[in-house]
Amino acid sequence: MLAGGKEGRIHTNDFQANNLGMLAARSHITSMATLALKSIAEQAPEVSFIHDFPGFVNTSIARELTGVGAVVGKVFLKPLMAIMSISADEASERHAYFATSAKFPPRGDERKDAEGVSRAENIDLAVGVDETPGSGVYSIDYDAEGTSKGVRKVLKGLLDDGTADKAWKHTEEEFMRITGSLTI
Repeated sequence: MLAGGKEGRIHTNDFQANNLGMLAARSHITSMATLALKSIAEQAPEVSFIHDFPGFVNTSIARELTGVGAVVGKVFLKPLMAIMSISADEASERHAYFATSAKFPPRGDERKDAEGVSRAENIDLAVGVDETPGSGVYSIDYDAEGTSKGVRKVLKGLLDDGTADKAWKHTEEEFMRITGSLTI
């Protein structure tokens, strides 16, 4: 989706991130996306929601870029991407794993293994954004296993202090402003 595992502070005085630097905007927007999934999951507890960051995926998207900045970017980024990126095939495999593994069950599933490819006995349920195993909403970092305790603590704090609710209210207001409706 965006950058699961890179969540951070939400700037409630600038939900649209108009005045944030690049790193602050990334963590802000990533948290907004993850917490939006949490709000949606409350309406669909039978569905698992995963916000992931598979790493840098070599998609050749830059091949269409032109200009001096694009040339400079290609010269510096090409060697870096060769070292740090994963293939589009591997990214696809990771997403298929997220979509089919019982490691990431929906919140409403008391059996915690009812759907998906069964977990091996030594594989635990993924810990959700509210720090509860099997809670239905997961932020997944590059290693495809979960996200750090620190990020989960930040997300839980945003849930506990009401910031998540404020962010969702802002999101709904924007949908209403843009489309005139909260339903599709």
